[in-house]
Amino acid sequence: TINYVDELASAVSITSGVGVPGGLSNDNAFDVYTFEGRAGDVITLDMRSNGNLDTSIFLLNSAGIEIAANDDANSDTTDSLISNILLTEDGTYTVIASRYGTVYGGTQGAYTLTLRIE
Repeated sequence: TINYVDELASAVSITSGVGVPGGLSNDNAFDVYTFEGRAGDVITLDMRSNGNLDTSIFLLNSAGIEIAANDDANSDTTDSLISNILLTEDGTYTVIASRYGTVYGGTQGAYTLTLRIE
């Protein structure tokens, strides 16, 4: 469980097509982002490590319910990918950018998070 609620007030708003740089460390196990989604939007979230970080991402709807998550996009990478998710309601969606093992994970480093809305 990630206690992200306290971070919502300072969450970074992300827009489609713009890569957002971030970094995780022992003192910062996750970052919180938000975006405005509309019913019918199809979204993809791509989190790529710029080093040895083993990424993990979570997508929550406006009620704070997890609707998608990914640790490894495929067997060849530790980057994370949530693809082709159909949004069913208008609202503010939350993205939690983290690492394998979340709070207790051992990897750290820089990443780029990209949202695509179709």
